[in-house]
Formats: sequence, structure tokens, C-alpha cells
Amino acid sequence: MKRRLATLFVALSSAFVAFGFASCQIIQWQPDWGFIENVNRYEIELDTTEFEPVVPYDSEFDYQSIKLIYKAYLGEEEQPFYELQISLKPNMVTGGLDTTTPGEKELIIEYGGESFLLPYVVKYQVDFLSKGEVFNTQYVLSSDEVVVPQAKEQEGYTFAYWKSEVPEVLTENVAIEAHYYNNALHAPALETIHCTYDPNATVAQLTLPSNENGSWEFVDPALPVGDAGSHEYEVRFVSKTDELAPVANELV
Repeated sequence: MKRRLATLFVALSSAFVAFGFASCQIIQWQPDWGFIENVNRYEIELDTTEFEPVVPYDSEFDYQSIKLIYKAYLGEEEQPFYELQISLKPNMVTGGLDTTTPGEKELIIEYGGESFLLPYVVKYQVDFLSKGEVFNTQYVLSSDEVVVPQAKEQEGYTFAYWKSEVPEVLTENVAIEAHYYNNALHAPALETIHCTYDPNATVAQLTLPSNENGSWEFVDPALPVGDAGSHEYEVRFVSKTDELAPVANELV
């Protein structure tokens, strides 16, 4: 019996090796187990454990993350005596592949006489960058809200603003970069000041800090309603030369 099994597996190994060298079309192969006694069934399973169901808009489809597992069984055994794992190939997909329009999709996969439906969704990709590196990525549909993250801290620099805004209606992937002030050239971008004011006063009558490189402006120019007293105001620094536009010494 041991010699019979040994001969069986040597024959199988030789057949598989010979097949591998003889043909590159392994995805078309369906083994004929008729020459092996008691091989009475096989199964094909779809393995999507590595597949990310959210696919970026207008991107290449990741076939390699989807696997097909071919299993052969002996008699009534619950465990297969042989498994073959195959990566998905383009010619196995017979429909449903489209990354050029956002929305829910369903990929149609056919192999070995079996058909599989794989749901996925195509979304726009919104990247937020700091010093040229992506630190936050969001995948959204046109109607979804994009949550603007807190800018990444950069040593020696202070975040000033985002160089562009998130479009109200997305029609393509978007990259939005943070703009920073160089602390060696500018005062901090934001500061809180304390002042006492008269209820009848105007913003212009309030005293703001002085700086030789520029001036300060109120983030919210409206005075609080109420009695005279001490209040806090948030102010923003404006450079004399660039009016918040990038300069050579700042991050771009």
C-alpha cells in the first residue's frame, strides 16, 4: 500500500511539473483525475482576503489580490488531498469591470465551469499632503463629505492654510497640499490677544501686535455682544511681501 501511494504521488508530481514546463496557460488547466482511483470531486473557491473592495476612481484593477483555489478530494474525505492557488487573470473576468465611473459594481469571474460575483465600489480618492507626502487619504463618492484633517506638524514651520479647497462636487481624484510659514521668517500664523474694549468701539480701535515683517488681521472681525470687559481674539499674521502666498523659503 505504501509503495502504491508513493508511486501515486510521484506520478502526480511528475505530471504537475511536466505540465508547468509545457504550458504557460495554467489558468486554463482543469486536471483530469480519472486515472487516480477514488478522486471523485473537486471544488473551486474564490479567496478575497487580500482584496480591497473600495477601488480608486480611474485606477488599474488589482487582479493579484484575488485568488482562485482549486481543491481535489479523495473519496469521502473532508480535507482535500491537493490544492492549487491561482491568481486572477484578466481573461477570467467576463464582465462588470469599470473604474472610470464611481459607484457600486459587481465583477463577474468565470473559471473551470464556475461563475463568481464579486461586489466592489469605485470612489474618488482625496489625498492631503504635507511637504509633498500624503498623510491622509479618503475615498468618497460625489455626495459624501470630505473631512479636512488637522495638518501634519512640521518642525520649524507653522501651518498657514490649504493651498486649494475640496470641490463641492467631485468629478476626479484630488490632491490638496498644506502651506506652511517658515518660523525663521515669520511670526506664528495664529495668536490670541487680550484687550479691553468699549461696546461702541470698532475692530480698528483695538491694538494688535506689531511685527516688522508684516501685520495682523482678525480671524473673526466681529466684536462680541455684551458689556465692556476683557475678551480674547484670534488673529492671523499677514506677510508684507507675499500676502500669504508661498515664498522660496517656505514649504511648497
